[in-house]
Amino acid sequence: VLVIGKAGSAEPGAVDGIRERAKELNPDAAVCTADLELVVDQPERMTGQRVLVIEDGPTVTHGGMPFGAGTVAAQRHGATPVDPRPYAVGTIRDTFEAYPHLEKVLPAMGYSEEQRDALAQTINACCAAEDVSCVVDASPARLDRMLELDVPLLRVAYRFRQLDGEPLEQRVLALL
Repeated sequence: VLVIGKAGSAEPGAVDGIRERAKELNPDAAVCTADLELVVDQPERMTGQRVLVIEDGPTVTHGGMPFGAGTVAAQRHGATPVDPRPYAVGTIRDTFEAYPHLEKVLPAMGYSEEQRDALAQTINACCAAEDVSCVVDASPARLDRMLELDVPLLRVAYRFRQLDGEPLEQRVLALL
C-alpha cells in the first residue's frame, strides 16, 4: 500500500505524477491519496486574537521548518501570532540562538525539568507582555498537563483523511 500524503495541498498535477511514478516502482501496490486535516480545540477563542503559537520542537528546529500546524491553524482562524523571542529564557533562549530562522513560533522543547521550567517561564512572560489571549499548541506533548500557564491553551492536532482508493483499514486487514 502506497499513500500519497498532503494531496489536498499539492500543486495541480503533482499527485498524478507521484501516482505514475509509484506504479512504475511498485506496480502491484495499491495507491491512494490522503490529507491531514487540522483539528483545533475551540478555534473561535483565537479568532481576531493575539496568540502564542507553540510548534513541535523537532519539526521547527533540526527539521528546519519555519512554522508548522499551529501557525497554519492560527492563520486559518484569523489570529495574530506574536514573537516569543524577546521573552525566551534559559534553554529556550539557547534554542532560538541555535535556530535563528524561528520568528513567531515557540518550539516545544521540554525534555528535562530545566527545559520545561524555561518553556513555562517563556510562555507566561510572552503572554503577559504581548497581551496574548491564548496559546495555540501544535506540539504532540500535552503541555496543558505539564506546565502551569497563565492563559488558556488550545490544542491543534492532525486527523488522517483518505481521499480515494480502497479504504486503508480494509486493505491492511486483508494483508494480516
